[in-house]
Amino acid sequence: MDGFASEYARKLARTISVNKKGFNNDPQRVLRFQTPDVVTTYDKLARDYAICDHWFSSVPAGTYPNRSCYYSGVTPSLTNDDIIDEFGYLDELTLFDVLDHVGVDWKVFESDITFLRVFDRYRLEQERIRPLNKFNGSLPSVTFIDPNFTGFPNDKDNNDDQPPTDTLLGQTFIDNIVNKIKSLPEWESTMIVIIYDEHGGFADNVPPPGAPGSSHPPVNGMSPISLSHPKANTYGVRVPAFVVSPHVEAGSVAHNIFDHSAVFRTVLQRFAPQFVNSEIIPERVRRSRHLGEVLSDKPPRVFNDVITTPSLPNELATKGRRISRIVDREPEDKEDLTFVLGQLGKPTPTSRR
Repeated sequence: MDGFASEYARKLARTISVNKKGFNNDPQRVLRFQTPDVVTTYDKLARDYAICDHWFSSVPAGTYPNRSCYYSGVTPSLTNDDIIDEFGYLDELTLFDVLDHVGVDWKVFESDITFLRVFDRYRLEQERIRPLNKFNGSLPSVTFIDPNFTGFPNDKDNNDDQPPTDTLLGQTFIDNIVNKIKSLPEWESTMIVIIYDEHGGFADNVPPPGAPGSSHPPVNGMSPISLSHPKANTYGVRVPAFVVSPHVEAGSVAHNIFDHSAVFRTVLQRFAPQFVNSEIIPERVRRSRHLGEVLSDKPPRVFNDVITTPSLPNELATKGRRISRIVDREPEDKEDLTFVLGQLGKPTPTSRR
């Protein structure tokens, strides 16, 4: 797990002309961390609910490959560009297709544009993919919620924790969502899973499964894990993961290995167990653990609401605007979902699988 700072320095060497004196230019930034007085919502959630300290991103890659695994258990590529340029619309089987097949209601609430719209069947979906401001009233059986994505060209405050977004914005976003769900009648039978698609380049000390230094190394040169992509014989780097429910032990830590396919597997286990071992389900999903393992068999517990994250002081809000202007001068951002949809265009015989 060496090389975080040196690789960041290498990247800085290619972009220093863009931001010669900016705060991004310190290679040690990738070794830093947040303290409880900053991540107040996460501190409260970790004390009152459960965390998974061995949740890895599905593949050693960026946003798009991991979000593809998040929904489908596989990815067609390990680079963002290939998913945009070569594949156009994605057509892999998703957990939403299974839910439709068994008649289970679901919704995705998007702050900007959810990555699910990169999949052919959901590109123009309007009934089950809704703006986040429509998130009220009762919940369907399965709900996904996306934040405002950094790099998206609008005037909203980005709250997805993608650098250089201010972390307090993400804390406020999570705080609001959790409290809203806790106020609903469905709360007593709800599990909230809070995860990141990938680690954002920040350092971690735990080698992922499949890596030589991990506790699950290759055996005779072969990966010990089922593959989400033929060239990805390791998981990606660990990501933060919270399980919030009245059915988990307060302050508990799940040490079992999870990756994003656990979301798909958990949905199957709960709503379509007849398909858990079906050949149409990707091997990574079939072999994944499910999050029922994190739940407690004790009676549900009652908690006070998550503490409210303090509002951003004016100087931080101003700082955020200054950061946005710096980002605007950076080279083209391939993780911008507007860029993605613009590249997709109309499917052609060569770009559609």
